[in-house]
Amino acid sequence: MLRYTYIGDTIDNKSSSLHGQEVGPGFQKRCTVYLDNAARCGTWAGTQPTKTQYLTCSPKLLDTFAGIKSVHGRVLVLLTGAAAINSFYTLVTGKGSSANAAFDRSGHILELPNSLGPVQVFSTYHPAFIIRKNAIIEAVVDHLHLVSDALDGTLAVPSRPAFMPAGPPTPELIALCRRRIS
Repeated sequence: MLRYTYIGDTIDNKSSSLHGQEVGPGFQKRCTVYLDNAARCGTWAGTQPTKTQYLTCSPKLLDTFAGIKSVHGRVLVLLTGAAAINSFYTLVTGKGSSANAAFDRSGHILELPNSLGPVQVFSTYHPAFIIRKNAIIEAVVDHLHLVSDALDGTLAVPSRPAFMPAGPPTPELIALCRRRIS
């Protein structure tokens, strides 16, 4: 089992008691996993954090990233769920993102604000949503394969081929076409 450290604050800003919990097989000996929340603010009676709470709390993540980068040098971010995706992209790029758009960008490098450098970002569904909708588990497995490939250094990088714009046909091409027609 992989051991993780929870670095988010509890509601009273004391250290969480979740340090060193086991989270499951798959990434052992390949990385250290840190869990955090985009909204560390407390909510009551099971309510969801508000947009204001996300905007207030998510900048604390930059301090978290700075600390992780100072220890490990490299940071891969796995965003779980639409709220985390939107909050993270709002923090880093200044505008939010839909889950589907973030899924399409999984593995891309984003530059953190405040000269904190690059992070590689991946996205998947929130665990609670996966429990409610089991049919998406294959998509989650695919998302986690991307993270695994990044950890192994085998993540495919899309090429950017140079396309030549269409232009008028050359005299040679015109002559060739005429010969084939006749």
